[in-house]
Amino acid sequence: MSFRLHILLVEDSTSDLVLAQDVFSLHQDRIHLTMRTSAADALAYLNDPASPRTDVILMDLHLPGMSGLEALAAIKHSPELSAVPVILMSGTGDPAQVRQAYALHASAFLAKDIRFPQQLTAFLKFWLQARVPAQATNSGSEQT
Repeated sequence: MSFRLHILLVEDSTSDLVLAQDVFSLHQDRIHLTMRTSAADALAYLNDPASPRTDVILMDLHLPGMSGLEALAAIKHSPELSAVPVILMSGTGDPAQVRQAYALHASAFLAKDIRFPQQLTAFLKFWLQARVPAQATNSGSEQT
């Protein structure tokens, strides 16, 4: 059985969710996509022992209620979740927010623009080749 990358997408914009689903559906044989529309729902999912392990989180910065930065801080302060890569994304790309994201140990910051589908394709291309913490604990799921 080959390794399937489990991506948690946290996005509240319906149009961005539809674009992401279109891109990710082209790779459904290699990924498992879970979507949440708020940081609170994402944290509840991540902390639920019944949820499958998440390999990488792609999270919008501006979410209702708890922001992406607040959720990132909670993830990085959790011993169980701190190793999970978190990529924050925003259409604004405010330099202060980018600095804050990296100070909180974001793995990357994606400045969304009109090429969002191409950005997601590049994201997938990278993460499908990257090694993630879950691979280190799953013997027999080596990729060549």
